[in-house]
Amino acid sequence: MMSRVTLMHRPAMLSDRPTAAIALHGPRPARDYELTLSAACGQVSVYLSKEELERGVLIGRSPKCVDAGLRAILTLGISRVHLLLHEDGPECRAYDLASTQGTYQRGRSVRLATLEDDGTKLALGTTAGIELLWRRVSSGA
Repeated sequence: MMSRVTLMHRPAMLSDRPTAAIALHGPRPARDYELTLSAACGQVSVYLSKEELERGVLIGRSPKCVDAGLRAILTLGISRVHLLLHEDGPECRAYDLASTQGTYQRGRSVRLATLEDDGTKLALGTTAGIELLWRRVSSGA
């Protein structure tokens, strides 16, 4: 099996979008995918567009990663740059970025997971207790 590295344009930053201004004065932002992080301290959901995923979305504690409330859930058990979400052709994928605690799907360590439209669950880290839920939503939602 051959490894492949994809160089991305600037990662999507949800905080770059002035969502309140868009909602009041322009078209609604696309809501193609829903990403939810759950932990003992709570749950946060954000919506991502197809365009954001084509550029790549970073999940982690670093300021260069998506925030939109997600970092409030992330603990020290999550790497500064833990996961990359990226649309690769017809599929959305999650790439573990050599995180210290790893990413798990159905109890097995994974470096790459295909994100299914009808829902995918991933565990971030072994001790953090953080679950990532992914699903496609209709863009008109």
